[in-house]
Amino acid sequence: MGGYLFDTMVHVHAYDNIPERWYKQWKDATVGNKRLILSELLIAEILYQMIQEKGDAAATDRILWVKSRQNTRIVALDDKIAFAAGRAYIKFKGYGLSIVDSFSLVIAKEEKAEIFTTDPGLLKAGDDYGVKVNFLPKKALKR
Repeated sequence: MGGYLFDTMVHVHAYDNIPERWYKQWKDATVGNKRLILSELLIAEILYQMIQEKGDAAATDRILWVKSRQNTRIVALDDKIAFAAGRAYIKFKGYGLSIVDSFSLVIAKEEKAEIFTTDPGLLKAGDDYGVKVNFLPKKALKR
């Protein structure tokens, strides 16, 4: 196990540009030797955000490309993950986590994955939950 879980906005902006600080990890996860960790919940959120910025066809193509990578691991959701995510959502509600963030947090811990995010709440929750989180402010994703 192990790998990288890139949060929604990282995927959205990676379409055009990935920050230099995360470039190596992105390449390792998409064409290298690290696992790219996803869940269908995260995929739905990425698609929603990408449609708004790039349109439906480009978003769909990008999601299918990401899912087709040799290193992609789509984690199946089960009771264990769902119950843990629900509890994490309650525990870290003060950090402003979404339910998708809560699932990502639990999945990252289960998969021993590092999360890459622009969400300061996910950074705080990761620290409290024992998950390594690599944070950049959202403005770092803009060109």
